[in-house]
Amino acid sequence: MRSSSLQDQVINFDGSQYRLGDLSESTRELLHGLSTAQTQKKLLVSQLALVKTAKATYTRQLAAHLPDQKAPADAAEQIIQLDDDKYWLKDLNADAEVQLSNLRFAEQEAASLEAQLEVVNTATASYAQSLELALQNVPLYKKQ
Repeated sequence: MRSSSLQDQVINFDGSQYRLGDLSESTRELLHGLSTAQTQKKLLVSQLALVKTAKATYTRQLAAHLPDQKAPADAAEQIIQLDDDKYWLKDLNADAEVQLSNLRFAEQEAASLEAQLEVVNTATASYAQSLELALQNVPLYKKQ
């Protein structure tokens, strides 16, 4: 069994097929960039799901360690708010402080991953648009 040469490989893009060997080097680079961006997007979505799961766990664990005494509804400084309840930071025990720290880290990580996802989405759209233009002059693959 022979290995498939570049000329024999076929790609699918936007409902059409093209022979990889018919693509210019720059068009193959666009295709590689698009593939990389799509792979990165899957990874970021998975990482974001993990962080959101951890965030939910930290929130539950924090709630379990909050003091019985709540801060007044009009308190605005040196407090944390969980759902509709406010608590003075000074009243948190060590376990609650650890969970709050973990929760804040998870929130920062989620924000960072969401920003990275926006960058990847922009790059994906750009690669797809550029690839679509580059393929306009490439003959469609016709199976013989």
